[in-house]
Amino acid sequence: KAIEYLGACEKIMLPNDAFYKKSLVLYGIIYSKQQKDSEALEYYNAALAAYQEYRQFRLHQDIAGVYGEFSKFYLNKGEYQKGLSHIDNAIKASGAMVSDSIRPSKAFSKRQLLDLLDLKNQLCLSGFKKTQNPDYLKKAIATNRTILETFRLLKMEFESKLDKQFLSSTVYPVFNRMMEITFESYNLEPKKKLLDLALNISEKNKDILLLEAIRDLNATKFNNVPESILQREVTYKNTINTTEKRIFNSANSDRLKALNDTLFQQKDDYYKFLDSLAQNYPTYYNLKYDEPDILIEQLKQEVLQGEATLVSYTMTQGFLYIIALSNSGEKFLRVPFSQEKTKDVETFYSLICKPSL
Repeated sequence: KAIEYLGACEKIMLPNDAFYKKSLVLYGIIYSKQQKDSEALEYYNAALAAYQEYRQFRLHQDIAGVYGEFSKFYLNKGEYQKGLSHIDNAIKASGAMVSDSIRPSKAFSKRQLLDLLDLKNQLCLSGFKKTQNPDYLKKAIATNRTILETFRLLKMEFESKLDKQFLSSTVYPVFNRMMEITFESYNLEPKKKLLDLALNISEKNKDILLLEAIRDLNATKFNNVPESILQREVTYKNTINTTEKRIFNSANSDRLKALNDTLFQQKDDYYKFLDSLAQNYPTYYNLKYDEPDILIEQLKQEVLQGEATLVSYTMTQGFLYIIALSNSGEKFLRVPFSQEKTKDVETFYSLICKPSL
């Protein structure tokens, strides 16, 4: 049915219709789901060529998106090396690659980069499960750290209810996969830095709830931040978002250079503004933006006394990950967690959240 609709759309397309390139991707996705592999790859290749020509062979998130679809195709086929090759091309096209290292701050779209990094983790995790080759996990651990940095930058941009929907639908599954990867790595080689990483993943996963709570509060309660300052914060973000959209939609090289120069200046002004927030309104800034890494040894010194035990847990689909810390040692556990137990936890939460209690 979807093929019929796309065919009908083609009949009414104008010359050089912008939807044509998108339709090539959609054909590829549909044929991939129908397991018509040669047709899917044919359309993905056509889409890649069309976008590259349209974007004058410059880096662009449209091109990154097509490479991402190639990666999903090979993930579903269990061809992990081919998938990883395409995901590397996708990350390069996203603008995030600088001198062979991933710099999330340089990505055209941090949300797209988060999706691509998670796709890379899926490829690595599936490759490890099939081959037991630890090299897949090493790549995934490095990707975990990049995801944490990407998420930190994304949090600085979140404001609306749509952002919260994105968090709940996208970020939770990403963090759950990160925890699984880190647990598998720790099982093979129980290093302290892996436990540090697992604890950071667990706690930053909970940051999503804290972030939503902060958004629902009156921000002026934090150190009496003036309304004019809060409005400036929103204005900076809106201005940057508008320029990024104009860059996305522009195909003129001279216009793109001017827009990129403008965006660079806007971001520079925004980060200077954030520096002034940190200096003049530290309580507000720390709650909203500051995110230091958690180190287990430092946490023990500051929190644990005597025989006390500190427990951090992450509940995923089917498992409960537990990190237990005490002065006598640490444990990182994965416990099967049934659907029935999950429902019991949800019922408990609903009961203790009643205003009458």
